[in-house]
Amino acid sequence: MKSKLTFERKHLTKHPQVSSEDRTYIDFIINGFSMTELLGGVGDNIGKYGWKSNVNFEISEFNDFKLANKSRLDNGLFSAYVCAECGDEGCGAVLFRIEKKDDIVKWSDFVWSDGYPDDEDEEIKIEPIIFNRQEYESALSELKTLIVQK
Repeated sequence: MKSKLTFERKHLTKHPQVSSEDRTYIDFIINGFSMTELLGGVGDNIGKYGWKSNVNFEISEFNDFKLANKSRLDNGLFSAYVCAECGDEGCGAVLFRIEKKDDIVKWSDFVWSDGYPDDEDEEIKIEPIIFNRQEYESALSELKTLIVQK
């Protein structure tokens, strides 16, 4: 079954143990549910997009994510949820593989990781998420709009 991807802007209120300031971010929504629910939670991490502190960097990251053929991370995976304080995968993040083939896009091999290729990645046991490629690319266009909106 193919899944539907959408995005939702959310707000994290300042909390001394999580972040030193309020944060807005964009959450990944799969079939109407936050991807955090599918993953069984993401701890203190939040979505990697929509912070507004460095839109140019987010657009660069978005472009890599959209193309799905090059990750800036050493392990070749892409991130969805990152440190709520600094946005760095090195603090621990939810990472996964993106594969595009014909008319589908598949997200698989979900792990908790710091982005470096080592044996310390912790597998997140969920089934791969499959999207219709055309609908997926349309959803990513919406994500880009959310990233640049004020």
